[in-house]
Amino acid sequence: MAKKKVADLLLEVLAEAGIRRIYGVPDDSLNGITETIRRKNQIQWVHVRHEETAAFAAGAEAHLTGRLAVCSAEIGGITVHPAQGLMTLTVIFRPRTERHRAIDSLQMRRSNTR
Repeated sequence: MAKKKVADLLLEVLAEAGIRRIYGVPDDSLNGITETIRRKNQIQWVHVRHEETAAFAAGAEAHLTGRLAVCSAEIGGITVHPAQGLMTLTVIFRPRTERHRAIDSLQMRRSNTR
């Protein structure tokens, strides 16, 4: 019996959690995952042009369906892009009063760091 790879286990867990697609930009660091997605054909890979777009797409799917959604990003300094997308989503999908408090808090932090 062949040993399972981490990508196999990751996709099994995601499939059991009800994940239907993963949004992302393929990269060398994701080769194992994208190859397992192709081989197993349980979860759909949705190619996007930017990591922040992947976060927005996953967030939109989660918001519209009420189910868990996944985005992926490469390893390294560029991981700030999906983080920006996810932070923007937390502000967008909050109730209006909380959204304004979050924006006010962010503006106060920015003014204190300058």
